Amino acid sequence: MMAISRDQKASVEDCLGQDPSEPQLSLQHDISSHLSSGLAALFTLCAGNELFYCLLYLFSFSEGPLVGSVGLFRMGLWITAPISLLKSLISVIHLITAARNMAALDAADRAKKK
Repeated sequence: MMAISRDQKASVEDCLGQDPSEPQLSLQHDISSHLSSGLAALFTLCAGNELFYCLLYLFSFSEGPLVGSVGLFRMGLWITAPISLLKSLISVIHLITAARNMAALDAADRAKKK
């Protein structure tokens, strides 16, 4: 992990309007805290996401064995799709937050060089 100097910390506070060492009151922070505290939730998201992509691959070859009138792979895709979409949404939120934080650090670094 990269250490942040006192000047960079002050610049980040100016750019973001907050102290980076204080907890963020954002959606990204709420999601991260729930996932890191609950290993069962994190495992469910990761396993559901992997199962979705495995089933998607298998579904490209066949419907799978029939369960009633629906193929097993199709049924599994419908069950795991919301989990995969949720995990993708969380990843996009993390990406946007990281991009904003990096832009703030870059702007602070450029302002420091002037």
